Order: sequence, then C-alpha cells, then structure tokens
Amino acid sequence: MASASSAPLIRKVLFFQKLKGTEKWYVYWLVEEEVLGIMGGMNNVFEKKMTNPERRALLKNVADSLLPSRWAQVFNERSLNFEIEEDKATVNYITNSTELPLIQSETERAQKIMKFLHQICSDYKAIEKKFVDEEKRKEIEKLDQRAKKRAAYFADVKNKSPSKNRRTRGPAKGAKFDAEAASPTPSP
Repeated sequence: MASASSAPLIRKVLFFQKLKGTEKWYVYWLVEEEVLGIMGGMNNVFEKKMTNPERRALLKNVADSLLPSRWAQVFNERSLNFEIEEDKATVNYITNSTELPLIQSETERAQKIMKFLHQICSDYKAIEKKFVDEEKRKEIEKLDQRAKKRAAYFADVKNKSPSKNRRTRGPAKGAKFDAEAASPTPSP
C-alpha cells in the first residue's frame, strides 16, 4: 500500500493569473466539474463545461491518454490567451479557440467565485498536509538514523576490552645517561 507522501497529489483546480491592461484575470479549470472559466472581479465570470473531445480539439487533437498531462502543462506554462467581449470570452490556444459565455445571474457568479476559492483552499490544504507529512517523515528518519548510530557505538564500546582502549607505554623521552657516566671515577 502506498503511503500518503508517495501518492501523487491530485489537484482540484488548475489556474493562472494574467494581466489585461491593469486588471487581473484568472483562467481556471475545475477538474471534478470539467469546467473552463475566466474570472475578472465580481462582475466578470465566464464559464463553459468542456468535454474531452472539445479539450482535445482545443489542444490540436492530443491523444486521450496524454490529455490530462498536456492540459496541466498548458496551465503551468500559462499558454492560454483570451479576449473579453461584453457577453463572452474567447479562449485561444495557438490557432484554435473556444467561447465561454458570461454568467448573467449575480448570485450564480457569487457561487462560482466561492466554488473557485473553495477549490483553491482545499488544494492548498492538501499540498500543505503533504509537505508537513514529508517533513515529519524526514525528521523521524533522521532521529532513527541517529538512534541506530548511538546503539551501534555503545554496543561496540561494551564489547571492547579495557586493554584495547589503553595506549601502550612508549619508551622514555627524557635525557639519557650512561651508567658509567653516572658514577664518578677517580682520575690517576
């Protein structure tokens, strides 16, 4: 069974921010609902539910098996461009495009914004939990290695005889005297 830290992180929303003039716009993809959207403030929310064939057509006929990774790459590279009109937004990728209608109802716009923020918060919590779990795992691993080293050291010290820890006495390093030179001899 894979641990939580080794399992891939599945994001619920892919998004990036782009500036159009002085306004900040957010291009997002709600993974579970399969909705592509553009949001600029409280009054400008454009959304469209996109099927896999529509996404493949927008990305120049990418294979079904490569579609999720290629779609995530497009968001990571911020490759989607868009043009805003009064009642629709046109999203462009290279030469292909799709139109997103403006959400007219003010309450529906507020719900969409709240859903977007909720998805971002849940993604953040998942990323934070994964990071904390990884840090805990590293700390436990470090403590475990330290305990193993200490146990090995103390086991080694217990098994050594005391004589192995003592140095042998070396030769004396002082002034050397001859035995004859030590006793005075009478001179004739």
